[in-house]
Amino acid sequence: MDRDPLGKVGCLTRCPSKYVLDGETYQRVHGMNPAPVTPVLEQDMPTESSNTSAPAVPSSSTAQTAPSSTLVAENAAITAFSSSSATVFKGKKPGKGAKLGDTTGWDLVKALTPEVFRFEHHVLPAFSPPEKGSPGYEEYEWVSILWRRYLIWDIAELAFRFEVFALDAFLREEYPKAVGLTEGSTIERRQKVCDIWQGTGFLPSGPSPLTANEWQVREPAVRAFADLMRTWPRTEIPDVPERFEETSFNEFERAVWEAYAQTYTDYHWREAPLPCSYPDVLPF
Repeated sequence: MDRDPLGKVGCLTRCPSKYVLDGETYQRVHGMNPAPVTPVLEQDMPTESSNTSAPAVPSSSTAQTAPSSTLVAENAAITAFSSSSATVFKGKKPGKGAKLGDTTGWDLVKALTPEVFRFEHHVLPAFSPPEKGSPGYEEYEWVSILWRRYLIWDIAELAFRFEVFALDAFLREEYPKAVGLTEGSTIERRQKVCDIWQGTGFLPSGPSPLTANEWQVREPAVRAFADLMRTWPRTEIPDVPERFEETSFNEFERAVWEAYAQTYTDYHWREAPLPCSYPDVLPF
């Protein structure tokens, strides 16, 4: 008998609880209390909190005499990187010239603080803030807002692509006898996933058709997404007509995204990652 984490194959289920990071739901789902979160100290915060389960905030005198382990670790890291002597990692130096058993050390500080920061093939602006107290010091930001928007888009797009592939691979492993789900080789299945964003790999190189403004551009990508999810157990996908009008496509597209989000939540008990719109203005 195949192992089925959610019951009989083919039965549509609903996640019994939406995944939220409150203590009660976390304890019910995971059987343990959530990790304590240090509250943000504000000037007008009352001294006594009505929430008895919140961790106690140490007084200023206690904090000075008994610093937390987090502060100790941070101070140790700052001391290590500000030391005049470079931190040296005693291990095999990475690169093509490294040989087995080579114990030549390399400068860890230099490796973690390169002279030029790169993202993909783009060179990021140098980090060069004005001197403290000089004009422009308070307004200085690194990296720029345009770069931050692009980095956030890239991270969100990567998370969506990898999570879709990981969920599909998980379902193939959990349901080895599901018709349509396990047909074809792993390479063929990977390409079926990549057809969603009309590519051959996972690294984004431009806007995704799934987030295009024109519905005609999104249509083939959404069709590919629906074709993939139709092989997933207990995932409800409406029938695809031969031709779409804009209104009917919008309804179909919404049903596809809802099916993906519900299936992801059913298995992982957390919000499904979604792609973001490509930035209108690029930093390069």
